[in-house]
Amino acid sequence: MISLLLSGLVAFSQPTPTNSLRLAMTPKLDGVLDAEEWDPLVSPEPFNGYLQWEPGVLYAAGTVEHGKEARLSFDFKGDGWTVGSDNLEVTVTQEGVRVRRLIQDVQEGARWQDEPLIAQSTVAKRGDTDTGWNFELQWRGLGDLSFEKGKKFNVRMESFDQNGAEVMAFVPRQTVPVELALDRAQGLPEGMSWAPEHVVRTVVPGQRIKLRLTFVNKGEDGLGRVDLRTLGFASLFTSSRQQPFPTLDKKKRAFLDYEAIVSKDAPLGYTRLAAKIEKPNGDVATIESSYEISDLLTILPNLRVEKGQTGTPRIIRGDISLRSNTTGRLNGKMFFDLPEGWALRRGNDADFKIYRERGRVKMAVELVSPQGLSGLQAIPVRVQLGDKAITSTTYLVFD
Repeated sequence: MISLLLSGLVAFSQPTPTNSLRLAMTPKLDGVLDAEEWDPLVSPEPFNGYLQWEPGVLYAAGTVEHGKEARLSFDFKGDGWTVGSDNLEVTVTQEGVRVRRLIQDVQEGARWQDEPLIAQSTVAKRGDTDTGWNFELQWRGLGDLSFEKGKKFNVRMESFDQNGAEVMAFVPRQTVPVELALDRAQGLPEGMSWAPEHVVRTVVPGQRIKLRLTFVNKGEDGLGRVDLRTLGFASLFTSSRQQPFPTLDKKKRAFLDYEAIVSKDAPLGYTRLAAKIEKPNGDVATIESSYEISDLLTILPNLRVEKGQTGTPRIIRGDISLRSNTTGRLNGKMFFDLPEGWALRRGNDADFKIYRERGRVKMAVELVSPQGLSGLQAIPVRVQLGDKAITSTTYLVFD
């Protein structure tokens, strides 16, 4: 017993990540870790772990050796692994995903509780490598567990022998703090600060977006060339350029503008601008700022299941915001593509008009579910803009 505990404690040290700020980036879930697709978090060879997000979704990935599985530990209040009931362990194997919660029981002590609903809210893709396998994980937030800008929590990522000894629930784990962000900087010269001053962060394929980086430099002069480009999959569909670092004004400010021309074939999702600045000593400072290549319209559901008895028909109420991402007027209809047995009282086959540039409308919704539903249920929403269909799916828990 003592040897098991000691081995667990030794295994649970965790290197500090290079940067605790996790950027919004949308990966392509196919089991292949492409260049610039993922944001590295830890790299205790031979395991490499990655973590990023987009509104409502957390993404994780890793490279695992043959005969091992990936284990991700999340302390969502950041108050210690053995404190509270906010600690979740996500295990990814080549067969599937398991999620369990650490429960502190006054009578029985610490124990594990399986969380099948949270496991259902994940999607994992796997791919083989020469020495093992990759995984790419999508985790949609449910209820109080949301993934939004500014959210802070602690995490650890590692691999274990697939048939190794069970780790006892009460063994402490060292986790590291992270924060979900849209912007970050690394290696700025002493005395320099910066801030994003973007008017918008969304752009439709075939249109342009202007992103502004504002600097205040009270330190050393002599900054050299700046390389500006979009990273990842979108790099092939957006413009890039090089220029000297802009001249400071009387207030020691400099304004760096990146105007991206986005191809009509650009992939949708969050990507990031990288500005690499040559410092006087030859080193490079890096600014990164997330933006979204989006469809003409974004569907933002805000629905809740009203209280009722398990298994009986339940009322779903709320609203759906439709946000325009373009400069033109949008006319369309909203639909719910639900199976037979649902009653659509309000919001289905509903007309809407968005007149203002990047405006939005809010559509009231009321649905009634069939009886017998339990667990996680998908609510698909479709918006028709003429012949163009835009879809989104929200997930609700029926208890």
